[in-house]
Parts: sequence; structure tokens; C-alpha cells
Amino acid sequence: MVTLPKGSMNSSGKFKIAVINSYYYPEIVGGAEVVVKTLVETYRLLGFKVFVISSGQEDRLDLVNGIRVYRVKNRNLYRGNESGSKSPILKPVWHLLNVKNPFVTWRISEILDYEKPDIVHAHNLNDLSFGVLKKIKLSGLPIVLTLHDYSFMCIKATMFRKLQNCEKICSLCRVYASLKKKYTGSVDFVVGVSKFLLERHLMHGFFTEIPSDVIYNPVTIQYPEKIERNFRNPVFGYIGRLHPSKGIEVLIRVFNRLNLPLRIAGTPFTPEYGDYLRKISTSSEIRFLGWTYAEDFYRSIDVLIIPSLWHDPSPTVVHEANAHGIPVVASNRGGLPELVKNGFTGFIFDPEDEENLIKVLKETREEDWKMFSQNAAGHATLFSPERIAGRYIEIFEKLVTLPSGQTE
Repeated sequence: MVTLPKGSMNSSGKFKIAVINSYYYPEIVGGAEVVVKTLVETYRLLGFKVFVISSGQEDRLDLVNGIRVYRVKNRNLYRGNESGSKSPILKPVWHLLNVKNPFVTWRISEILDYEKPDIVHAHNLNDLSFGVLKKIKLSGLPIVLTLHDYSFMCIKATMFRKLQNCEKICSLCRVYASLKKKYTGSVDFVVGVSKFLLERHLMHGFFTEIPSDVIYNPVTIQYPEKIERNFRNPVFGYIGRLHPSKGIEVLIRVFNRLNLPLRIAGTPFTPEYGDYLRKISTSSEIRFLGWTYAEDFYRSIDVLIIPSLWHDPSPTVVHEANAHGIPVVASNRGGLPELVKNGFTGFIFDPEDEENLIKVLKETREEDWKMFSQNAAGHATLFSPERIAGRYIEIFEKLVTLPSGQTE
């Protein structure tokens, strides 16, 4: 049992925000953890009291950049990020406990009772408990839930199977999805990190009676020194996990034909897949960089390509590239068409039509790439942490100042 700290009462100043997410820094499982850390630190910078609840190996209280982080032992068969090495026999039980875990819910409730926040900002709930939403609602605290993925509807959180996007909730996921849906009525406001993601939930009957909005992910922008990019003979790049769902094989096939310079940064999801990608890369212009610092990577390329096959909700890599004045060419999947302004900051293409991508890369003129570069740098400022956190604060203020359960 963790001994709770002294002096956490909300005695003066602005209201207190409890942020709940599956993992928190330094545990970074995906983009959501980066987004949550950015929001938490921006709330604090703006003068709001904030603390974090996340899962952990054990019950522990940490201080991360001056912010209290309560790590709650998940009290399940294993942690979600360990599932790949676990027996399939255990997974049904794990998923049931992940939906409703009274031991985790009790611990989170204890922390909330002590800290006495004014509002809860919930994010991903895997490894904690979806049932905690109902417990929080019964305590009278308003809840804002941000959707980062498809975990309410899909046990993999991707709705992507056998290299195809799932248009319906499959039979394997339907039982768990129906159980999770029971807790959606406990939420006072739901946010999708893209219009596509929010609409996909509404289409399947989730949060249909809950006030909602779209708020894109924030990105901490540290504008580098101005780099003169070679748009006459641009170097193209990809950064991210090397996985079939990312469309990396489409990219390799296209660049084998074009014989244009392509830099691929990232680690493969298995060593065997990395070997396979190298084997099918027949062009000498394709180079695999492995794990690479993002800043170093952006200095080495002129145009970023995101060839995703799955419906990626809202990848922050678009904003990062834009902040460096790098145009983005992205597939028409998920939230990507909302982030890349076709013909203004880059291009959108269909990853099933490789000829379309080839035409874009071969025929785009130097002056067009330069124009996209200038537009991209300005577009990135729309996603600054202060601007995005401000959107959330506006929602929080309405919920905190009104009686529980009421919104304007």
C-alpha cells in the first residue's frame, strides 16, 4: 500500500484535474502516452493543479517533472504490454478483468477520494479498468474522455485484421465491446482525436447520447534552425514502427520502381520482418536507418511519406514534420486526410493504387514542394500544446461550474 502524501487538498487557485491513462512517462507504449504527458505538463504550465493515475508493476507514487503520478498495480493476470508473450488460454480472462476490475477500481477510487479533484480527464483505460468510469460517475465527479484508438470496440484497439480494416465489430470482440458500452453513459463529454475516430464510435452506437467534439493531438514544437531543403531532387522518408499495417511494403515496392532516395527510420515488430523488408528492397536508393532520433531524421529528408493501411486515428508525426517545414504525402486512411491538407501541405493518396503514388512523386514540381513546405510550417502552429490544452480547459470549465451531469 502506498502512503498518500500530505498537502494535496484543493485549497486555492484554479481547479484540480485528475488525468487517467494506461501508462505514463517514462513508460511510453504509443503516441497516446506522449500526448497525455504533453497535456498534463501544459495544464500545470497554465496554472492548473494536476495529478496522474496510470498502471504500474506495483502500487507506487512517483514525482515526474513536479507532477504526482500514482502507479496502480493492474491486478490482472499480466500487463497489457506483455500480452504478446502470454498463452492465448489466458487472454479471455485478462480481457474480462480489463473491462471490470474491482481491485483496480477500488484503488483508483481511494486516490480520487484523497486528492479531491474537480474533474477527471480519462484517456486509454486498458490495464486499468473500463468499469472505473461508473465508479467515478457515482462519486459525482464529471468525466471528459478522450478516445485515442478503438479499444472500446476492438481487443487489439486497431480494428485491423488480416491486412484489412474491420468495418464491423467482429464476433471475437463483440462480447467485450458490449460490456464496455455499458460504461459509456458515465461519461459527461467525449473527445475524438480525429473526426474519423469519433464518427466510427458513433456509427457503432458508442457515446451517441453524450456531448462530443474533435480535438486533435498537441505537438510540442521546437522549431529548428532553417534548413535549405533540396526540393529539386528531394529525399523521401518514413519514420515509425515497421509493421505490415503501416503500409511499408507498399512504399518499398513503389521506390523499387522509382529508384528515388528513401530513408526508412524505425524498428521492425519482429527481426524476421526486418529481414524480409531488406530482402524485397531491390533499389540501392533505399536505406534502413534503424532507430533514429526524430530531429536527426527530419534534418536528413525533404518529404515525409505515411503509407498507412490501417485507419490511423491521428498520428502526431504529421505535425512534427510540418513544424520542420516538411511536406507530407499520406494515405487516405483514418484521420490522415484531416491532418494533411491535400494540395496545400502535401498530398493524399490511396495505398491500394500504387500508380497514383508514383505519379505524385514523379510529377510534383520543385516549386510545389516549396509552397507545401511554407504552408506546412504555419499549419503546425494550430496544434501547439497551449492551443489544444485551451480547448480542453474550455470544456472542463463548463462541466466544473455546472451541476454534475449538466452541460451547456
